[in-house]
Amino acid sequence: MKNISIILNAVLIVAVGVLFYLHFSSSKPEAKTKRTKKVETAESAVIAYVNIDSLTKNYNFFQDLRELLMQKQQNSEQSLNRKAAAYEKEAMDFQEKIEKHLITQRQAEEMQQKLMSKQQAILKLREDLGMQLAQDEAAMNKQLHDSINSFLNNYNSDGRFKLILSISMGQNLLYGDESLDITEEVIEGLNKRYSGSELTEKEEVKKDDE
Repeated sequence: MKNISIILNAVLIVAVGVLFYLHFSSSKPEAKTKRTKKVETAESAVIAYVNIDSLTKNYNFFQDLRELLMQKQQNSEQSLNRKAAAYEKEAMDFQEKIEKHLITQRQAEEMQQKLMSKQQAILKLREDLGMQLAQDEAAMNKQLHDSINSFLNNYNSDGRFKLILSISMGQNLLYGDESLDITEEVIEGLNKRYSGSELTEKEEVKKDDE
C-alpha cells in the first residue's frame, strides 16, 4: 500500500508538471501572435492623415504666399484710406465755404454733385478691393492645394496609402492613431522641394504678385 501511494504521488507530480508546461508553452505563442498581428496591422495601414494647421504654419511656400497677400491687402487699404481722407478734406472745405457764403448756390450744387460722385467712386473701390482680396485668397488656397497634391502624388507613388486625409482643429475627426500621422514627413518634404526648386513654386509666387 505504501509503495502504491508513493507511485501515485509521483504520477501526480509528473502530471502537474506536464500541465504546467502545457499551460505556459501554449500561452506564449498566443502572446506572440497578438504582437505579430499588431505589427502587421500597423504595416498594412492604408490610411494616413496630415494636420493642415501645422502644415500651413510650417510650410514656407504658404508663408510666402500669405505674406504677399497681406502686403497686397495693406497696399490696397492704404490707397483706399488716402482717397477717403482726400474726400473728407474736400467735403469739409465745401461745408466751410457754404457756411461762410464764399460760393454761389450754383457753385455749391456743382461741388456737391462732384463730391457725391467721388463718394460713390470710393464706395465702389472699397467693394472692388474686397472682391479682389477674396479672389486672391481663393487663388492662394488653390495654389496651396495644388502644391500639396502634387507632392503627395509623388510621395505616395508606391501606392502604400489608399487615402490621405487632412485634419484640422474642430473638424469631425475625434481620434487618429499617431502612427498614421505623416505631417512632419510631408512638411519636411515640401520645404525641401520648395527651397531646392529653380523654376517652380518660388518663381510662381513672384509671377502671381506682378
